[in-house]
Parts: sequence; C-alpha cells; structure tokens
Amino acid sequence: MINIVFDMDGVLFDTQKLYIKAWHEVADILGIPNISEPAYLCIGRNEDDQTEILDKYYPNGFPYEEFKKLKREKLLSYVEKDVPLMKGTKELLAYLKEVGARVAIASSTRQSVIRHHLELTGLTEYFEKIISGDMVSHSKPAPDIYLMACKELGIEPSEAFAVEDSYNGIRSAAAAGLKTIMIPDMQPYNEEMEKLVYGCFENLLVFKEYLKTI
Repeated sequence: MINIVFDMDGVLFDTQKLYIKAWHEVADILGIPNISEPAYLCIGRNEDDQTEILDKYYPNGFPYEEFKKLKREKLLSYVEKDVPLMKGTKELLAYLKEVGARVAIASSTRQSVIRHHLELTGLTEYFEKIISGDMVSHSKPAPDIYLMACKELGIEPSEAFAVEDSYNGIRSAAAAGLKTIMIPDMQPYNEEMEKLVYGCFENLLVFKEYLKTI
C-alpha cells in the first residue's frame, strides 16, 4: 500500500509565490526594510518559529501583530475565490484514491487555512488526516509534524513518502525518517537536498508515473 504525506503550499497549491508576495507588500506598507531573507527563512515554519527568526533580524522590535494581520488579509484576498493548483495535483490525488493509498497533509499553515483551500478546490475528500502548524510546538525543519502525521495514520515513518518543495520541509521529513520526495518550486534542488531526499521529480505528474512502477 502507498502511504503518502504532502506538504501543501508549493506542492499541492501554487501559493508559495503568493506567500512571498504578501510578505513584501506588507513590509512596504509598514516600512520594514530587508524582508526578503527572513521571509525565505520562514518558509515552512509556523508562526511561533517565524517570530524567533524575526527577533534575530529585527532586534529593535518588529510589529508582529500588525504584520500578521495585514499578511493574512493579503493572502486571503489572493485566494478568496480561487486557489491555484500545482501541475498534476488533481491527477495524482485521483490516482492515489483509485489505488487505495493512505494520504495526509503535514503543513505549517494554520488548520483553518488548510481547510479553506481544500474546500474551495474540492479536495478535502482525498485526505485522511490533516496536520497543521498550530498542532505542533516546533514546525519544520523539526520532525514533529511528520511524526504526528504518521502516528495519526498508524504507520511507521519509513513506510511513507513525504512530498515537499522547501528546504525546511525536506529537512523535517528526512529527520522524521520518511522517504522524502522533492518537487522544487521556489527553492532549487541542491547538494544538501540530494543527500536528504529519496528522489526529486519535476512535477506531480512525473511523480505519479513513478508511483505506478512500485
């Protein structure tokens, strides 16, 4: 049986670019300089871990609550009526359902946002378990979220694939012991990732064809 745990942003939904866009737009509104580097470091992390990163970059203070509020409003405005899918999302999920795979999401995004995206795109039925960033103390790159996903599915991590796009996500899934697959989006495949992943594929359609061979 195929067991598979997906990240969400940048893997199932083409939303990682929107995430970075929101960071830059809100930083401009609030007059916050040099947001690019911390924004990329925060990819795949929950809000608690993001706060720690921003503390290091802005030791003289950062307007967390105002920034989070405006960022959420921006992101919701982008996906209010439509959430863009990554290439192959529906085809792969349909195949996994057809073969009786056990499927979960492990995303650092909040539960409410995950549910919103799945319901808007009609994909909720494809997922047996949904683990969100607000369900764990430490988000990616810590292994907690993937360990919880496997526990909820009742499987060993070594029995499951993880599908990720970001460096923090790859580090998290690999540390948890899953067979980690990288589908690059905004962060390219590199030497570190090569050492951590089970495989790297151009998109979800190519990964689907691989799954048919195992």
